[in-house]
Amino acid sequence: MEPTGYYRSLTRNMILTMILVSCTPLLLISAIIGYQFETSYREKVVAYLKELVQKHEQIIDGFLHEKLSNIGVMAFANDFEHLSNEDFLQHNLSSLQMAPTSPAPEYKQTYYIQFSWGLCGALNLSGVVAFNAIRACTGTM
Repeated sequence: MEPTGYYRSLTRNMILTMILVSCTPLLLISAIIGYQFETSYREKVVAYLKELVQKHEQIIDGFLHEKLSNIGVMAFANDFEHLSNEDFLQHNLSSLQMAPTSPAPEYKQTYYIQFSWGLCGALNLSGVVAFNAIRACTGTM
């Protein structure tokens, strides 16, 4: 009776050893692949978020540059008396707030120019010319 218990114990130990030897590489490889996936996924998410923040930064910068250009044209086209008038400034503020903005996120540099026929305007890098038809650069209406 004693050899039967020994063989039963030996069989159990061999089966447990085979299961352990078979599953150990599987568990080790699974842990390594999981770690690599987490690292890679985290890097991709961080890169995507950085790109998203950069695009939003460019959109905000473009919007602010566009509004600064509008204010620059208004300051260039009007004299100090008009710019110190509260009603004039309030009217221009409301028109600037209602002015459509370009949805393009690219940076637009604006150059102020005076044309040979006397109209003021602003030329941005996209080639669009905006004329100030209200007054000429000379200060006449």
